[in-house]
Amino acid sequence: MDSGLDKNQAISDYTAFLQAVLPGFLGFYCYDRRGSIFFEQPVEAGIDFTPAYTEALKNILNEPGQAAGCGQVDIGSAAAYVIPLAGGKDGLLGLFSVIVQTDPALSYGEIVELIRPVVHSLQREMNLRLRLMVAYQKLKVRSAEENLLHQVEKLVHQHRDSDETLGHVLLLCRKFLGISGVALMVPDKHIRIFEGDAQKPVEVRLLLSEMVDTGSADLEFKIDNIPDDIVNSEERDLLAVPIRHNYSDLIGIITFSGWEKSSFSLRRRRRIGRYVAAQIQDVIARDYDSLTGLMSSQLFDRNLVALCSGADGERVSIDDKFVLCFDIDHLHVINENLGPKKGDEMLAAFAGLLRQHLGKQIVTRIASDSFAALMVDTNMAKARLMASEILSAFGELEFVDGEKKERASVSIGIGPVNNEATTASAMLVTAQVACKAAKDRGRGRIETYEDNDKSIIQRMDDIQLVGDIRSAIENGRVSVYAQPIVPLNGNEDRKYFEVLVRLLDSSGQQILPAKFFSSAERYQLMEELDRLVINKTLKLLQRHQQDCPEIPLRIAINLSGQSLGSEGFLGFVLEAIKRFNVSPDTLCFEITETVAIANLQHAQTFMHTLKKLGCYFSLDDFGTGLSSFAYLKLFPVSTLKIDGSFVRDITSNVISQSVVAAISEVARVMKLETVAECVPDDEAIELLRDVGVTYGQGFLLGEPQPLDQTLDSLVEASLVASEITA
Repeated sequence: MDSGLDKNQAISDYTAFLQAVLPGFLGFYCYDRRGSIFFEQPVEAGIDFTPAYTEALKNILNEPGQAAGCGQVDIGSAAAYVIPLAGGKDGLLGLFSVIVQTDPALSYGEIVELIRPVVHSLQREMNLRLRLMVAYQKLKVRSAEENLLHQVEKLVHQHRDSDETLGHVLLLCRKFLGISGVALMVPDKHIRIFEGDAQKPVEVRLLLSEMVDTGSADLEFKIDNIPDDIVNSEERDLLAVPIRHNYSDLIGIITFSGWEKSSFSLRRRRRIGRYVAAQIQDVIARDYDSLTGLMSSQLFDRNLVALCSGADGERVSIDDKFVLCFDIDHLHVINENLGPKKGDEMLAAFAGLLRQHLGKQIVTRIASDSFAALMVDTNMAKARLMASEILSAFGELEFVDGEKKERASVSIGIGPVNNEATTASAMLVTAQVACKAAKDRGRGRIETYEDNDKSIIQRMDDIQLVGDIRSAIENGRVSVYAQPIVPLNGNEDRKYFEVLVRLLDSSGQQILPAKFFSSAERYQLMEELDRLVINKTLKLLQRHQQDCPEIPLRIAINLSGQSLGSEGFLGFVLEAIKRFNVSPDTLCFEITETVAIANLQHAQTFMHTLKKLGCYFSLDDFGTGLSSFAYLKLFPVSTLKIDGSFVRDITSNVISQSVVAAISEVARVMKLETVAECVPDDEAIELLRDVGVTYGQGFLLGEPQPLDQTLDSLVEASLVASEITA
């Protein structure tokens, strides 16, 4: 049956009973505990409810025991009898007020006794109604909680813009909790979001504002004194939950206020508050750099692509968009002289300058000492002016530790968004190229991307090759070749080869060494490449030694300055020799004299350690340095490789002949072997023999071939020779 019909039938039944037992019955009203009418048979017009009646209702709701004394109220020509309805947790369900014509013969107690069946029936009905309402309210609260937690979790995992995500989380809290306001403050991340009405109490709001405005460390103890959950003891109106970094260090607070109309229990409020705080902590950890408070590079990439693409992924106008790349100069000097904490202080200070000058532009920390920003609605002149202000402001900062003082500088590159780019890394490439140019041209300066700048073009080529190199390394498109090094004075049993590396791009085209070495060196890929070459070479040598151990070999492997300067590279080489069980005297490591001198201490340690093991060393491109002979005695080398620039024109250039002869004579005195690179013709071979050069190398004497094929050919030749001898 329809609930409205049930209610009307009940009213009709109560009215009939009251009319039967109360002569002069006019009507009745049922009030809940808040004084609101929920059930009534109203009196006809003409009866005025006096202030005394309203006061009686209020007094009896507050103190039901007063009913006998003040429950009978005259209201003009009628009287109202207000009777408490007992039940519920605090003994009161509501009030029942019956209106009758004035009859001085009936007292309040007599009226109560006459209508007791109605009162009991109402009490039972209200108790049932109360239990149903409580059950409904619990279900409603539980549903709201589950919806809130589900939607918050879903929102957090959508990886939207962090400010948008956090603002939406607060909006959901206000909506589902039925409260008046939510506030989130995380000062070191510059997060300050208010949703709804101002927060209470004012003291907490002012404390959080002061934290954001001053960043004062002195305020931390005040916040640390706030327990994990706070409820205002007077108004029970505020819930404050700390936001923590890595669930330990306090970094901010989220407050929930205005719970007057909310049905959530204190226990449930606290549980929800902790959950929401944990989700916010995850967003902050994911989307913000812990040291500088800037957005993470991943979030920056998403924003950058979104700002340069339309709603459907279509490109939008980028004429007013410029990217800026910043690279702190000599951060390692600050770390070494003042300590890592001062280095971190410098990075945080620079991030603060970027926020101060760039405002709402998106900014990120790309790497330890590198930052990037996108400026929109601007032009190159404005971008350069902004960069100049940042450069100047940073240059004025001084970092002190005791009596030690250091000033830092920053190299800045500015470039337009690459109009052919579809990824964030590609959109940044022009500014990165310009930033590299600023570093190479003296540091502490600004460079802008110019299409006609030759050095910029070279850097652009290098950046574009980085992806090809990484792809080749990751997808097995790196090969090792061998070029023979031939004795110039008769045959010898030992076979001598230099290992050369070859890379293929994704289309199978070979990338020329002259191109990829420049890019690999500039972008710190040489050690990774060297390690790969060593592993591949030693694996092939291991197989060769198992198949044909009687063939003596010497395999020369080139090493870069990045590898030689790496702390872990010596350990890697020692472990690789042991793992592949390759005879150390098979290996000869080639190091250019420039690299050896630049990494003098590392080079000496590396060379002496492996020489004791049985390995050999060559100084490559010998003769091109300013102090070749002076440094020669510092390195335990067995071979000098004479740079090809002196060999190519040895037959026509007297100076080249003299240099080669001098190197050969020094090598003879020091009992070292020599290798002439880039031997051009037979006439050059004769001249080299005449001055005592030991070996020759070049396309005339043997072209590079894959190392595995070279080793297989040696095995086949050895088998053929064995059969002939037999």
